[in-house]
Amino acid sequence: LSSLIVNDVRDLGDPDPLDEWLDTDPDTPGEQITLRSALELANRREGFDSIGFNVPGREHPCIILRSSLPEVTGPVLIDGTTQPGRDFSAVEISGADLGGGNSSAGLVLSGGGSILRGLSFTRFRSVIPGEIPSPAPPNPSGILLRGRGGNRVEDCYLGLPPLGETGAGNEGYGIRIECPDNAISNCHVAGNWVGGIGIFGF
Repeated sequence: LSSLIVNDVRDLGDPDPLDEWLDTDPDTPGEQITLRSALELANRREGFDSIGFNVPGREHPCIILRSSLPEVTGPVLIDGTTQPGRDFSAVEISGADLGGGNSSAGLVLSGGGSILRGLSFTRFRSVIPGEIPSPAPPNPSGILLRGRGGNRVEDCYLGLPPLGETGAGNEGYGIRIECPDNAISNCHVAGNWVGGIGIFGF
């Protein structure tokens, strides 16, 4: 088990992925760990990885992606409830800046046995805001579960920011499921264009 703590909301990758350090910004004092760099390292390691959050000065951090996150190919816990906060904690992952032509879900899990907790997935779309999407694929969803299955999604916001503002839905589903033996519990799902939860292919 390895434990990684994200402390930077910027969408930066690891400039030296082979050195086992996750400092995405060597010019800034301290180690700057982003969600992207933590996922990259988790994919390179064997076994179960844990990713938590401690972003200074933000009760509900928002990570605005510049490109699709790497597909998660092994078991991992990504826990937004670890972010310090007064009442409840959740970390928003937004596709607002991906622009037209995006075909990727907010997060793709294929390694099986993963847990997502206290995360919000918003604005993953293939068209720019204000345009009506085509009913034909791709319709990006907030989360895509495929591959081995056996995942758990708990206390997440699918199409809603942590504070519940409207107008932040995903173009596809809040969560699209293409593998068996998953559990979805205590999630808030609203505002997604195609639907809330879609189950396919098994």
